[in-house]
Amino acid sequence: MDRFLLFFFRLLTMALGFFVACMVTGTALAFLTRVITPEDVRTLGSNETVMGLMVGILAVAAVVAYAAMLPAMFIVLFAEIRRKRDWLFYCASGALIAVLCLSFVLLNPQQDSAPSLQFFAIVVVAGMLGGVAYWLVAGRQAGGWLPRQIKRARLERKALEESERSEG
Repeated sequence: MDRFLLFFFRLLTMALGFFVACMVTGTALAFLTRVITPEDVRTLGSNETVMGLMVGILAVAAVVAYAAMLPAMFIVLFAEIRRKRDWLFYCASGALIAVLCLSFVLLNPQQDSAPSLQFFAIVVVAGMLGGVAYWLVAGRQAGGWLPRQIKRARLERKALEESERSEG
């Protein structure tokens, strides 16, 4: 039962990490593409502005979550199995997911023109920020729930306790 709860809480942490990453990416995209401007943020006194900001950021974050869900699942699964805990891995993975999402935009036959290089850079930077946000929430403990890691942690704890007993 203990391992089941550990796995369940890890899945919840990963889902929360994905949600936070999508929110950060959506916020970065909303500000960098000027869907939301700094002037909108300065006028936060009115309820309409606050609701507009929230709806705008949530809409962009929902589009990000929809586009990034499948590639992110594969990268997170790989990171969990290989116990990747480096922030740079998650930053590069966010950039990779952004490039994959942009490639689907480029391959769309209904698209009139290709996005500009500036838009491409904005999306990649937003993806990198989302990757770092995921790392902050869930990536630093990647693979800690796996049996081999748990067994090693128990053995290290036991060895530490025995060394403390022998010294004392």
